[in-house]
Amino acid sequence: MDKRFLLKALYETGTNALLSGGDFRLYVLFLAAAGTNGRGLLPYSVIEEALGPIHPPGRLTFMCRRLEELGLIQLHGPPVATIGVGYRLKEPVPVIHNAPMESAPSAGNGDPHETQ
Repeated sequence: MDKRFLLKALYETGTNALLSGGDFRLYVLFLAAAGTNGRGLLPYSVIEEALGPIHPPGRLTFMCRRLEELGLIQLHGPPVATIGVGYRLKEPVPVIHNAPMESAPSAGNGDPHETQ
Protein backbone atom coordinates (compact mmCIF):
# COMPACT_ATOMS: atom_id res chain seq x y z
CA MET A 1 0.00 0.00 0.00
CA ASP A 2 1.42 3.35 -1.07
CA LYS A 3 1.00 5.57 2.00
CA ARG A 4 2.34 8.66 0.23
CA PHE A 5 -0.36 8.21 -2.41
CA LEU A 6 -3.02 8.03 0.33
CA LEU A 7 -1.77 11.23 1.95
CA LYS A 8 -1.64 13.00 -1.43
CA ALA A 9 -5.15 11.74 -2.26
CA LEU A 10 -6.39 13.14 1.06
CA TYR A 11 -5.59 16.64 -0.25
CA GLU A 12 -6.53 16.08 -3.88
CA THR A 13 -10.00 14.86 -2.93
CA GLY A 14 -10.63 17.73 -0.51
CA THR A 15 -11.16 15.37 2.42
CA ASN A 16 -8.44 17.11 4.44
CA ALA A 17 -10.71 20.16 4.79
CA LEU A 18 -13.22 18.04 6.71
CA LEU A 19 -10.75 16.86 9.35
CA SER A 20 -10.05 18.54 12.67
CA GLY A 21 -6.43 18.81 13.77
CA GLY A 22 -6.86 15.83 16.09
CA ASP A 23 -8.52 13.75 13.37
CA PHE A 24 -5.67 14.54 10.98
CA ARG A 25 -2.99 13.63 13.52
CA LEU A 26 -4.77 10.34 14.27
CA TYR A 27 -4.95 9.57 10.54
CA VAL A 28 -1.20 10.19 10.19
CA LEU A 29 -0.64 7.75 13.07
CA PHE A 30 -2.78 5.19 11.26
CA LEU A 31 -0.70 5.71 8.10
CA ALA A 32 2.55 5.30 10.02
CA ALA A 33 1.46 2.18 11.92
CA ALA A 34 -0.12 0.31 9.00
CA GLY A 35 1.72 -2.60 7.44
CA THR A 36 2.44 -2.97 3.73
CA ASN A 37 -1.01 -4.52 3.32
CA GLY A 38 -2.68 -1.41 4.80
CA ARG A 39 -3.79 -3.16 7.98
CA GLY A 40 -2.73 -2.25 11.46
CA LEU A 41 -3.33 -2.28 15.18
CA LEU A 42 -2.55 1.04 16.78
CA PRO A 43 -2.05 0.57 20.53
CA TYR A 44 -3.76 3.11 22.75
CA SER A 45 -0.43 3.82 24.49
CA VAL A 46 1.00 5.04 21.15
CA ILE A 47 -2.08 7.17 20.47
CA GLU A 48 -1.86 8.69 23.95
CA GLU A 49 1.87 9.33 23.62
CA ALA A 50 1.41 11.09 20.27
CA LEU A 51 -1.84 12.98 20.91
CA GLY A 52 -1.96 13.16 24.69
CA PRO A 53 -4.79 11.76 26.80
CA ILE A 54 -8.05 11.70 24.87
CA HIS A 55 -10.96 12.87 27.02
CA PRO A 56 -13.80 12.13 27.35
CA PRO A 57 -13.27 8.38 26.88
CA GLY A 58 -15.71 8.25 23.93
CA ARG A 59 -13.68 10.83 22.00
CA LEU A 60 -11.35 8.19 20.49
CA THR A 61 -14.36 6.25 19.21
CA PHE A 62 -15.83 9.45 17.75
CA MET A 63 -12.56 10.33 15.99
CA CYS A 64 -12.18 6.82 14.54
CA ARG A 65 -15.79 6.71 13.37
CA ARG A 66 -15.30 10.10 11.71
CA LEU A 67 -12.31 8.79 9.75
CA GLU A 68 -14.35 5.73 8.82
CA GLU A 69 -17.33 7.85 7.69
CA LEU A 70 -14.99 9.84 5.44
CA GLY A 71 -13.79 6.60 3.85
CA LEU A 72 -10.22 6.86 5.13
CA ILE A 73 -10.17 3.71 7.24
CA GLN A 74 -12.24 0.63 7.92
CA LEU A 75 -12.42 -0.27 11.60
CA HIS A 76 -12.03 -3.86 12.74
CA GLY A 77 -14.28 -3.78 15.78
CA PRO A 78 -14.89 -0.86 18.11
CA PRO A 79 -11.91 1.20 19.33
CA VAL A 80 -11.01 0.29 22.90
CA ALA A 81 -9.50 3.17 24.88
CA THR A 82 -7.32 0.84 26.96
CA ILE A 83 -6.17 -1.47 24.14
CA GLY A 84 -6.14 0.30 20.80
CA VAL A 85 -7.66 0.37 17.33
CA GLY A 86 -7.60 -2.32 14.65
CA TYR A 87 -8.11 -0.93 11.15
CA ARG A 88 -7.45 -1.09 7.42
CA LEU A 89 -6.51 1.96 5.35
CA LYS A 90 -8.79 2.92 2.47
CA GLU A 91 -8.27 5.21 -0.50
CA PRO A 92 -9.92 8.64 -0.05
CA VAL A 93 -12.74 9.41 -2.45
CA PRO A 94 -13.60 12.89 -3.77
CA VAL A 95 -15.75 14.99 -1.48
CA ILE A 96 -19.10 15.95 -2.98
CA HIS A 97 -20.62 19.13 -1.63
CA ASN A 98 -24.41 19.00 -1.48
CA ALA A 99 -25.06 22.71 -1.38
CA PRO A 100 -28.67 23.73 -1.96
CA MET A 101 -29.26 25.04 -5.44
CA GLU A 102 -30.23 28.67 -5.65
CA SER A 103 -32.40 30.03 -8.41
CA ALA A 104 -31.29 33.04 -10.37
CA PRO A 105 -32.72 36.32 -9.03
CA SER A 106 -34.73 36.89 -12.22
CA ALA A 107 -36.09 33.36 -12.32
CA GLY A 108 -39.16 34.15 -10.20
CA ASN A 109 -40.75 31.32 -8.29
CA GLY A 110 -40.70 28.84 -11.15
CA ASP A 111 -44.37 29.33 -12.09
CA PRO A 112 -44.56 29.62 -15.90
CA HIS A 113 -47.81 31.63 -15.57
CA GLU A 114 -46.28 34.27 -13.33
CA THR A 115 -45.93 37.70 -14.91
CA GLN A 116 -43.32 40.13 -13.83
